[in-house]
Amino acid sequence: MPNRKVTADDVARAVGVSRSAVSRAFTPGASVSPDTKQRILQAATQLGYEPDAIARMLIKRQNNLVGVVMGNPANAFLSHLLTRLLDALQAGGYFPLLFRVAEDGDFASVLPTVLQYRVAAIFVTGRTPSPQSAAQCMTAGTPVCVLNRWIGGDYPGHVVSCDHELGGRMAADHLVQAGYKRIALITSVSQMSNHQARVRGFTRRLSELGQRLAGFEDGAFTHESGMAAGLRLLAPLASPARPDALFCTGDMLAFGALDAARQLAVNVPAALGVLGFDDVHMAAWPAYDLSTVAQPIDALVRHAVDFARQMQSEGPCARVMLPPQLVQRGTTRLLRRAASPRRTTAKVARQTTATVTTARSRKP
Repeated sequence: MPNRKVTADDVARAVGVSRSAVSRAFTPGASVSPDTKQRILQAATQLGYEPDAIARMLIKRQNNLVGVVMGNPANAFLSHLLTRLLDALQAGGYFPLLFRVAEDGDFASVLPTVLQYRVAAIFVTGRTPSPQSAAQCMTAGTPVCVLNRWIGGDYPGHVVSCDHELGGRMAADHLVQAGYKRIALITSVSQMSNHQARVRGFTRRLSELGQRLAGFEDGAFTHESGMAAGLRLLAPLASPARPDALFCTGDMLAFGALDAARQLAVNVPAALGVLGFDDVHMAAWPAYDLSTVAQPIDALVRHAVDFARQMQSEGPCARVMLPPQLVQRGTTRLLRRAASPRRTTAKVARQTTATVTTARSRKP
């Protein structure tokens, strides 16, 4: 049948069964004898039949389509998070549709297109929908889940995030406990809200420990920016005020700072400690062997998929904040009784465990 699509009716006629039997053969757990199912699947293969997932959802009045809105695909952590999220959604029986926000755009710029597909829910990574945009989704009966951005207050959507401020505090504790005295900061706080929380936690904890920043650089979230910042901070090699440690609020910045240290022949970690944030896969490469604060990506994805199962109910919106873990590798001095690499939720002045709080009802 080269000129038209093979249908379930064609398979049913070839096997001599009803159309509903064909449908049941392609439905996990449905009632159909093994022999009949085998004959149907063989006929479907011979005829080139593939079931229409969209049509089946319409017939059953089930909507397993979900929208996933992403930001910059060059961000290594967001790319990893997105891959894990898509895998988990598909494994859970959902059909994700991917939408990308332009560099100079925002969530509102793609929202009309996303809603046209009548998705059951929307997941957002790398962008933060405004309360107005989230409320618009809720009015349309489409709940929103924001990943990796903490939003407090009466926000009309689900939120699951790492505790970025706690991660900053853990970074300060680790560097001070490792014996570093002149600690500088490389960040993208002017560009990324998560980095603001990391900087806030880091600087507050550093002050509590009796230290001041030995330097501060704020730029783009790129390797090039991290390297340029590292060169500016480390170039006066003979200066007694030169930093002996760098906390970079993202691993990409830390990679650049490490390359700056290599260019200047600064010994890491003896003369200079470098600590990142995120624990992207490159951090474990022998070329970097980066100590870093790891985001709990498995837990982030697990909670997001759990939300997908709950979001079509009329229950309250949820907030989940998850603690990060410190991973020590070769770019910071080993602490006593430490094994490298290691993961630890180091004791800090403020501890966090996975917490769930409820906001207002999903109805706007």
